[in-house]
Amino acid sequence: MANGRADALLVFDEVCIPVIPVIPDNRSATEAPLLVAGRHHLSCLAWVVPERVAAQLDGELGTSFVGRRDTDVDIVVEVDRDRQRAAIACHASQAGENPVLWRRLELTGDREHLRWLAQG
Repeated sequence: MANGRADALLVFDEVCIPVIPVIPDNRSATEAPLLVAGRHHLSCLAWVVPERVAAQLDGELGTSFVGRRDTDVDIVVEVDRDRQRAAIACHASQAGENPVLWRRLELTGDREHLRWLAQG
């Protein structure tokens, strides 16, 4: 961030989001920042679920993830899951009984997967 202005935005991937009762409007949460990114010439990255992880979640937990092939993933970021778990614990809607979240974290290990939606 330079001069108090964002360099990029991070959103949910528009095709991999399952319909989750807790967060019913993830699609709009992706569309709105994309509009802003376009207007302000910002880059926009999408958080994606790898195809193999989506298939396993769908099979085990009956979710409806659409995963991305490895060739669709532009960036793989190593993350600190302990820090992430501590942040999740601060949010009641995320910290409760959420087997999909915990299994996804287990399946992705210490990596998150991203792809470019727009490069400003």
